[in-house]
Amino acid sequence: MIAKGLETGFNRVYYLIKLSLYFWGLSLSGLIVFGFVPALLTLTETHQEAAWNYKELTWKKSWALFKAYIIRGNQMMLIFGSTILFLLLNLYLSVQTQGFIFVVIDFLIIAVLFLMINVFILSILITVTYEINLSNTLKLAFITFFTSLKECLVAGLCLVVIWTITYRYPGLILFISVGLSVAVVNQVTTKIFNRLKIESI
Repeated sequence: MIAKGLETGFNRVYYLIKLSLYFWGLSLSGLIVFGFVPALLTLTETHQEAAWNYKELTWKKSWALFKAYIIRGNQMMLIFGSTILFLLLNLYLSVQTQGFIFVVIDFLIIAVLFLMINVFILSILITVTYEINLSNTLKLAFITFFTSLKECLVAGLCLVVIWTITYRYPGLILFISVGLSVAVVNQVTTKIFNRLKIESI
């Protein structure tokens, strides 16, 4: 029983390492900037198909998916990257100014940032789950966020914990953190997409 548990644990750690290394390999293929979102899309679909079976993770499959997601991924990168960058710039400028009104503005910007990051994550999941265009993907992601706020908060909290630990131990970013983030977000949002499937029947 203990031996089986240890074997499962080691297999899952190896799975996460393999998943994370594939992400960095794919991202570098797109010079990071143009490969980041396509690599995330690839990892998400790969994880959903592999379901913790490291033998199902192959570079050939991942590379084929990556090439298929290049255009959609970079469209999403342009939309979300520019929006989040704009919000971060405004937040930086706002915190430099004192006054109650700017404290309110700070909280509003942080709230919108939280919204956009969650919509981005949901857009990735929707893209790999359904064959719909980008416009409808964004609409569905916004609607899903407001109808599944609890799950989004849990997913956000899990990501904060993972990346806080990663900040403390930077070596994890290469081998574990990205793969673990994808696996955790998929697990937490399973109920959301089960509901969507039921409602679409």
